[in-house]
Amino acid sequence: MFIAVGFAPAVWIASRPESRVRWLCSAFMPIIAVVAGMAGTNYARSGYPVVTTSPQLVMVQALLPLLKHELPVFDGEDLYDRTARDTLRGDEYAMIDELNRKLFLAGLTAPEMAQTATWRYFRAWWRFPGAMFIATVSRYRVDFQALAFYRSSPSAIWPSMQACHVQSSQLPLGFGRNSGGAVLALERGY
Repeated sequence: MFIAVGFAPAVWIASRPESRVRWLCSAFMPIIAVVAGMAGTNYARSGYPVVTTSPQLVMVQALLPLLKHELPVFDGEDLYDRTARDTLRGDEYAMIDELNRKLFLAGLTAPEMAQTATWRYFRAWWRFPGAMFIATVSRYRVDFQALAFYRSSPSAIWPSMQACHVQSSQLPLGFGRNSGGAVLALERGY
């Protein structure tokens, strides 16, 4: 859902002024409907309107570089912060499972752990914006960081696709020499 919000400006720019509302609705209403349906189903099952509980892992994983540099991310006195301080060490991802196990045994549910981890993540962005930015950017591979600056050829981004450069005469009609469609056509044997 959060990623879909990033596409709103693209839909807005790509559509004609007289039909922008219609395009925005047709692009995002299916996503909103599916997310609402999932949240409603989970609320009926568990009493929590969640789509996923993966933030209990992902949001804590994003904070590990800050812990490695000994920033006080978990400096509160509630159960979550105390347990996190006692369990998490540096960049050891396996300790996240141990943290969740301890919190579960202490009585927290997966949705509660996910919500608390999400709050800790946003709190870290508020308190340590520079460190969070550096930690976030440093996790991206170089080819993804430079993606916006490459020409549109997929082979410029991923060298493993260099073998896909062929003569235009070898491609089915409608495919350009370095197009993504050409790569898919070659992979499928057209």
